[in-house]
Amino acid sequence: MQRRRLTPIQKKCIGTVTPEERDNIRALYERRTALLELFKVLPDLEKKEADFLYEKIVNDLGQVTTRYNNWWSQLSLQYNWQNTNGMQWEVDFETCKVFLKNET
Repeated sequence: MQRRRLTPIQKKCIGTVTPEERDNIRALYERRTALLELFKVLPDLEKKEADFLYEKIVNDLGQVTTRYNNWWSQLSLQYNWQNTNGMQWEVDFETCKVFLKNET
């Protein structure tokens, strides 16, 4: 039996979102990315300051991640987007298209 080889990234357009919906998820995506980047500077700080910032980052990241995941859940139900194990959704911020792609 021959196995089908997956290309590094396979994705399929499964829908679109409105510009307002795109802006909402982009803001959450950018916030989440910025918070994850802040973790990288913690080792360069004094322990007391690093501990304080760590707690703030973790709290904010938890809230942002919940809102991010809720956005995907709500819109996937609203638009009835296809979902497949081992794949994830992504929005092209330029075109408002939603893709289902291999998890990386």
